[in-house]
Amino acid sequence: DWRVDDYVTLLDFPRQGIAANVSNYINITNTGWNISADCIRFGKCGLVGGWWKEMEIEYKLEKGGNPLIGVHSDSINLPYTIKYKNKKGFWVVLKEHCLGTVIDPKLFSGVSATKWRLHWLSTDMHQSEGLSTYRSGGGFHADFLC
Repeated sequence: DWRVDDYVTLLDFPRQGIAANVSNYINITNTGWNISADCIRFGKCGLVGGWWKEMEIEYKLEKGGNPLIGVHSDSINLPYTIKYKNKKGFWVVLKEHCLGTVIDPKLFSGVSATKWRLHWLSTDMHQSEGLSTYRSGGGFHADFLC
């Protein structure tokens, strides 16, 4: 039984930094069961792409926030790509083939974008070790960190 002041320690996914303030989440591709994009946040059910295929989620960060240092994700077996929208309006790939949490303040330094995307070519959780769509009824989680 749970009691007040009980603690849960997540050993596999240590988190550095704090979640960036996001004003809006947008599904760029379909998600499984048409779940809203904000469910990609930790503490929500998580997301997969429609039919466990491609998934791309856009994050609109609040202006004037702290500089980003990385992405906290539980996608440890299925790679994703980090993109941002530059001042000319083009999407730029910052890093490809990301697995799990990516903490790299130097990589993110100098990028002052407010629109970011995470893209998975596949979200077939049956191909990932230890993750299941039965887990909280959902899929992957990912937060930008500052």
